[in-house]
Amino acid sequence: MQFKSIDASSLSKLYPNPKPSDPTDRGGYCVGGSLMAYLDGVTAVMVELGQKPNWREHYYPVAAELAVTLQQANPALPDAVAKRYAAFITQLNDRKRFHFAWGYLKEALEWKEGKDSFNPSLV
Repeated sequence: MQFKSIDASSLSKLYPNPKPSDPTDRGGYCVGGSLMAYLDGVTAVMVELGQKPNWREHYYPVAAELAVTLQQANPALPDAVAKRYAAFITQLNDRKRFHFAWGYLKEALEWKEGKDSFNPSLV
């Protein structure tokens, strides 16, 4: 199966208003949640209006959930690397460091085996 790559820069334009994690907010999203919404086929406006699939509670994933989503978007990501990226993305998002969270999302989506990039054992 061939996967179409997702461009983080385009994603940040489609979902321009991430917020810090708030699982009680049914109408917002974080940086990682924007990827989930995109994969669900839900636009930022729809999310902000509280529209989402019935099985989705919100678009504020915890790191473990985001790691799975990162691997869906980039099947080349090993588990350990996906978990590390997910942790950084969620932590930076919750500290309102959205620019850096988007940067790590970009790296995760573009990660390839053998590429000189993020190595979780070095952090």
